[in-house]
Amino acid sequence: MCAKIILTAPATEMSDYNGSPFYAFTASFSKPSFIPRFLLKKFLYKPVPSEGLHVSRAPYGLRKIEAKLLEAGFSEDEVLTIHPDNLEKAIGDDTKIVCISSMDPLGLAFVSITYSTILGLGDSMTFYEFKRLSQILLKYRPRIKVIVGGAGSWQLIRKNVMEKYGVDHVVIGEGESIIGDLIHRILNGENVEKIVRGSLSSIDEIPIIRRPAIHGIVEITRGCGRGCQFCSPTLQVRRSMPLDKIRKEVEVNVKAGENFILIATDDIFLYGCNNSRFIPNEKAILKMLDTIIGVEGVKYVQPAHSSMPPVLLNKNLVKKMAEILLNYSYYSINGKPIVTTEIGIETGSSNLIKKYMIGKPIPFKPEEWSKIVIESITIMNENEWYPLGTLIVGLPGETEEDVIQTLELLDELSRLKLFLVPLFFVPEETCYLKNQRETVFENLSELQREVFVKAWKYNIKIWGESFYKNRFKNPISRKILLKYIYPLIFYLLYGLKYRWMDEWRRNTAKEIYDVIRKIPC
Repeated sequence: MCAKIILTAPATEMSDYNGSPFYAFTASFSKPSFIPRFLLKKFLYKPVPSEGLHVSRAPYGLRKIEAKLLEAGFSEDEVLTIHPDNLEKAIGDDTKIVCISSMDPLGLAFVSITYSTILGLGDSMTFYEFKRLSQILLKYRPRIKVIVGGAGSWQLIRKNVMEKYGVDHVVIGEGESIIGDLIHRILNGENVEKIVRGSLSSIDEIPIIRRPAIHGIVEITRGCGRGCQFCSPTLQVRRSMPLDKIRKEVEVNVKAGENFILIATDDIFLYGCNNSRFIPNEKAILKMLDTIIGVEGVKYVQPAHSSMPPVLLNKNLVKKMAEILLNYSYYSINGKPIVTTEIGIETGSSNLIKKYMIGKPIPFKPEEWSKIVIESITIMNENEWYPLGTLIVGLPGETEEDVIQTLELLDELSRLKLFLVPLFFVPEETCYLKNQRETVFENLSELQREVFVKAWKYNIKIWGESFYKNRFKNPISRKILLKYIYPLIFYLLYGLKYRWMDEWRRNTAKEIYDVIRKIPC
């Protein structure tokens, strides 16, 4: 007997990237045509192990849907979560529905559209793997219905390509409250709309996962509420998960042998926050962290996202959190543990903050944004927090003066330690700015392009040496990589590709390589 409902995701999302959530972002880069897929699977997005056809770990959102379907009355035999390479083995006469979860099916998310465009080496790996998955499923249409959900499902609507990729239904938004009824209606042969809008899920409707998630993900909050117009989570209602639910999900992961817990949150400082000024609830946050580390078997704890104003509001809380998190740190610099988390810097322009992100500095003023950024990261660094900071280039109406203010902020940040990731503006379907035009490389001004050059030269100078020493422990291997392999790759790419491209790409390739070349072995 084969499963009635199969759950899967593109291969780029069915990997733990050798245990590091940070490296998962590299799948958003271009897939060079000269690199075969088997090498990418071997060295970048190695498949998670499977027990039979069941994957041992799966994307967190897929695990939520799996749990919700079991709650809805489907049996363990009827629901199967698999790696996409096993699709043809798993599909049988009884299979009726394949549900796909994807963060970025068409390569239109912030990271992929930015870096696949800049690198100019082809479509993103995320898009490549989604296309591959859809080509398999097209063989089984129309007998099998295909549903796509997840954070990137809007892309299929935006580009009007549902039919092209064999997708029958797209779920936009939260799916827990509607997925059981949707599947039953499809199985009963009812006429179901192509685009299904998920509704806000109450805490009671959000299930506890039954099987482990990739990177041991455990959700502590959902939604943000600051209202940034380019971002989807900020428009959602804030919810904090009860401690008992958090503990049970940690236990599910640990029981399966996962000792790494990635705290899924749009802002860790929002946990237990019940006020409109975003003042952090110190007691609730510390109790939440104690609950996670209190589960026997937890070795690493990694918070996904944080905001900056709470750092200024409660410096002592940052210190107390560091005292906990440094003992469970996965990342280190020269053997010294650090706390990492993603923060949204976005711009140095108070005008753009006021126009599109007026809730971001609360309880401070938009005019204070650059000061908030500098002072909060300073406090973080003093407590061994070294964040990853995103920047949005090309927001609607961004002027040269706005960009100059961002470049000036980058100059000030150069004395601090963080990792900078500049990104193009992308009008996601579920954000306020969805009808605005997306930023493309060709339309960037010289100043906007300078944001990318300055950020990445900074990153390589600050983190290059420690990255290679952590990643490649053997000094001989490190020397071979930096002195021989990288130069060979650069000259091949430059000779075959970049020398024939625009002047900016030619010059930037040389500038970035020159910085890499100076990294000590």
